[in-house]
Amino acid sequence: MAQLKRWGGSFGESYTRRNLNINFSSKLQNKRKGFFRQALTKTKGVHRILEVGCNTGHNLLAFSDIGDFELVGIDPQALALKIGKEKKVPATLIKGSVYNMPFFKDYFDLVLTSGVLMHIHRRSLPKALKEIDRVTNKYFLTIDYFDDKEISVNYRGYEDMLWRRDMRKACLKILPNMKLIWDKKLNKDSRTGKYTWIFLYKK
Repeated sequence: MAQLKRWGGSFGESYTRRNLNINFSSKLQNKRKGFFRQALTKTKGVHRILEVGCNTGHNLLAFSDIGDFELVGIDPQALALKIGKEKKVPATLIKGSVYNMPFFKDYFDLVLTSGVLMHIHRRSLPKALKEIDRVTNKYFLTIDYFDDKEISVNYRGYEDMLWRRDMRKACLKILPNMKLIWDKKLNKDSRTGKYTWIFLYKK
C-alpha cells in the first residue's frame, strides 16, 4: 500500500515536522478539547480510547485534559511516536497500522481517527474500517474532509494520497452494524468551500 509506506517514511516525517508546533499550540488544543468534550456528552461508559493514525499523540493529549481515560495511539511513523513520547503525551504510543492492529476484539470503548481515512484508497477502506470495528466495543469517532462524491485531491505532488468523500455514507455502507448518532461541521476550506466534518457512530 503506497500510502502507508509514504506515511511511514520521509513523506510522513516531513508532515510531522511541518505541523508540530501548531498541533501542540494552546489554541488548537483548546479547540480540540471543545469538540471532543461535546462528542463525549453523546457517549456512555467510555474509559479506553484508541487513536488510529495518532502521529505525535496531540489529540490524545487533548483527551487527557478532558477526563481520566486509558489512552492508546497507533501510527506507522517512528519519528512522530518518538516526539510524542519526548513530549510526555500521557498515552501508550505504538508503531503499527490500521490494517492489522495488535489489540483484542472489542478492547476499546471508543476509536478515533482524525484526518486519516481521507488518505486511504477506496480499495483499502473496507479493510481499515472493519479493523476499527473489530477493536471497538461501542463507539467510532472520525474527522475528515467531506464531499458528496469521491474526489482525488493533489496532495504534496501526489494524486493518490488524499480524497474528499462522503465518509458518512462510506462508514454506514461498510459497517452496517453501526449507526450515526452525532455529527458536526468543523472547518471550511476557503479554496473549495467544503467542510471538514466530525461523525460519531455507535454499534
